[in-house]
Amino acid sequence: MKNFAEDFHQIIHSRSILVYGAKIIAAETIANIRMIAPSAVIVGCAVSSLEDNDSELMGIQVKTLDDYRLNKNNTCVLIALGVQYHEVVIKNLLDKGYQQIYAIDSLTRNFLFKKMMQTKLKRLLTEV
Repeated sequence: MKNFAEDFHQIIHSRSILVYGAKIIAAETIANIRMIAPSAVIVGCAVSSLEDNDSELMGIQVKTLDDYRLNKNNTCVLIALGVQYHEVVIKNLLDKGYQQIYAIDSLTRNFLFKKMMQTKLKRLLTEV
């Protein structure tokens, strides 16, 4: 598994970001990335099943992983759901050929929040 903090700039400037998850952790991850890097390309939200999920999250379509036809070498997948599901999802993604996989755990969420707050502060200071 790759280190999110070390690869952060590569992730937000990648050709495509796929968020795996469609609940609160995914929404928080998307909101923070949009604040930090408005030009980041979030191509969608993937889930294992559409059951119990909305059809979109924050304006991004929610589909099953198999419904996405992405270049697996150029897509960063952010696993944005409870840590109890990470191991199964990582195995599934690896089996499907995804290589750039990052788990959003509590440390990563804190890192993203800190980056988002730094970005907000910079924008406020440059507006003055």
